[in-house]
Parts: sequence; C-alpha cells; structure tokens
Amino acid sequence: MKLNNKLIDIDFLPNRDLLYGGYCIKQNRQILILVNYDTRAKSFDGYSVFRPKEITKYRNWTPAEIRKIKTDNRKIFQSALTLDKMNSFYSTLKSLDNGTLISFFTDNLTDEYYVAKITGLTRDTATLKLIDKKSKWTTTKKLKLADINFFSFLTTYEKRLISNIT
Repeated sequence: MKLNNKLIDIDFLPNRDLLYGGYCIKQNRQILILVNYDTRAKSFDGYSVFRPKEITKYRNWTPAEIRKIKTDNRKIFQSALTLDKMNSFYSTLKSLDNGTLISFFTDNLTDEYYVAKITGLTRDTATLKLIDKKSKWTTTKKLKLADINFFSFLTTYEKRLISNIT
C-alpha cells in the first residue's frame, strides 16, 4: 500500500479501537508519519508516527471530505521535518530536538499515554522526563521502544504544555 502524499484515514482494528486521519508524508516498512487532521479545527495539527504492520486498512479521503478542510496548512508541516533521517521509531525520536514534548501511547486505549521529553535514547529504550497535565515536570520513566504503539509530537496539546511550564 503506497500512502505517501495522500489524505487518508487509517484503521487499527482489531489490534486497537483507533481511527486516525491526516496527510501521509512518509511511509516505509518501519514507520508511517502522518500530519494529523483535527476534525474540530478543520486543519492539520502536529504529527503521529505509527508502525505500518499494525494498520489493518485505510481509505483515501473523498473530494467532499477534502473540501471540508478549513485551513490547508499541511505544507507547513510537510517541510518542517528532516524526513530522510526518519526511517524507524528510533531514528525519528533521535532526530527530534531534545526539548520536544512527545505523547507516547503504549496500550490499546488512547486515554492512557505519557507526555515527556526524551532524556536518553538507545535502540531499545527511551528514558523520559514526564510532564503532567498542569505542565509540571514529574518523574522519569523508561519505555521499551517495542512497547510504544505510536507517538505524536508538535500538536497543539504538546505546544500548550511546553508554553505553560513555569
């Protein structure tokens, strides 16, 4: 399935009850990078990185869905990353700025996640400095990269948290 440069919805059933939509800016055997589409704002917001092997099906957006985009800001997101260095979870995380806040999803429920900055990274694990919903730094946690289902970064949510740090 060739998804680069397509507006798509991707489905992870039966592995996860999750549907994501957006603009695919990179796909290979290891990762799929999506510029997230925010259905409320009707514009694009940040990135999510998935493992293609977990995608059970996808569909291209219809012309009617494309016309509903209020602000087509995907080109800003498309040019903001160095995609040639992002070929796996590890290399993508390694290429992000040390201060970037990232939301890590590690189970089948999208309500449970960690927001953190990476303080250490190996090919197998990420050491994270966690931040809570009130922009307060909390504990440190180690995650195995294999346990991360997907991660998001540079969304409005992470930007708001980082801007509220006191």
